[in-house]
Amino acid sequence: MTDNSDATMLVEPGLYNKTFSDIDRLRMVLPEPALELLAREVLKRMSQKAPSESTLSEEVIILTDALIGPDSTAAAHLVDKFHRAGTDIKSIHLDYLAPAAEMLGHRWDNDIIQFVDVTVGTGRIYAIIRNLAGRFPPPRVLNARHALFAAIPGDDHTLGIRMAAELARKEGWDIELIVGCDHDELVDRILRSDHLIIGLSGGGEHALTELARLALSIQVSQPAARLLVSGSIASKGRGALELMQIDAIESDFDLALGALERFWTKLSVNAA
Repeated sequence: MTDNSDATMLVEPGLYNKTFSDIDRLRMVLPEPALELLAREVLKRMSQKAPSESTLSEEVIILTDALIGPDSTAAAHLVDKFHRAGTDIKSIHLDYLAPAAEMLGHRWDNDIIQFVDVTVGTGRIYAIIRNLAGRFPPPRVLNARHALFAAIPGDDHTLGIRMAAELARKEGWDIELIVGCDHDELVDRILRSDHLIIGLSGGGEHALTELARLALSIQVSQPAARLLVSGSIASKGRGALELMQIDAIESDFDLALGALERFWTKLSVNAA
């Protein structure tokens, strides 16, 4: 069964260009060592979703070339073409974009392409996935409202996220709280869970690089997820958070709770 209605607008040009521009501007905000970290994170998370077969289709090779080619819209147009031919959203993600990311990583590691090519390619992958995020069908949503709250790895300011978890529980939410995990462990736990609402908290701008790495990991691995960022970083780093296309940025608990409720309503409707 396919979901190729409105296929001609699957990748909407305005949103695609804005997302690519945002990720490009984010790279200018973050320290230089973070740039390679983010590129490798996108490639790693996407490659993990690639099929295990060693042979790559001609379409994947063409898509990989388009991701780093001179035409900024070529890869997006290819995704539209695959969709019009009957490929559903999930297959575009797993059978085309994921192996293309794996091929980009292979070319980079073998000095076939340069870092500048990789930043362009990963930026375009991210822009396509974010463009399609609202069209990924979420898995079954449980009856009870549930979310996962986590402290940004490496950030010691956990009192706020602990208090927020308790307050949300008093409002009837089933909250899984994770603190003290490193990046890989936290991402793995998020992806293994059934949570599509993720609340992240950090103490300030010092945590922006780790937050960007974490957000990109979740966004490309589980596009249906909704991200809420709270804590001091929500006010001190708002400009950078907006470039990460965080779904809600709230330092006030009542406003954050309202965002959770909106997320839950939207996910519940989509899963119905």
